[in-house]
Amino acid sequence: MVDFDSDVCKVERRHFVQRWANTPKPGGAFAAVRDRDILGYGVVRPCIEGHMIGPLYALNTAITQPLLLTLSSLVPDKTIYIDALEENPSFIQLLSQDLQMEPVFESVRMYNKGDPGILRQKMFAISSVDTG
Repeated sequence: MVDFDSDVCKVERRHFVQRWANTPKPGGAFAAVRDRDILGYGVVRPCIEGHMIGPLYALNTAITQPLLLTLSSLVPDKTIYIDALEENPSFIQLLSQDLQMEPVFESVRMYNKGDPGILRQKMFAISSVDTG
């Protein structure tokens, strides 16, 4: 997971990812794996109200769907929040049409020294608007 995260974020965040991978119940982390290669991973964890899904990184939207369903199943009957990136319109469609989620607020990602090259096409949900 660390290598996959590093590819997406362009910096190694070993301790950050290890902490997410060990999210206590109710909650947890899952990775989509094929032939020992990680295709994506996600985390669901308690937040002030309900639960938050994020980070959620994957090679494409198709991989996010089973990850979302698995993560959601860990907290049945709970309100789920997700800070999704609009750069992935197929993911936004999955959230709104297939999972019946509704937008609550929007935010804008801005940089003061140029875009650092983060692979936003693989970034479907950030950890939070506070940590990215």
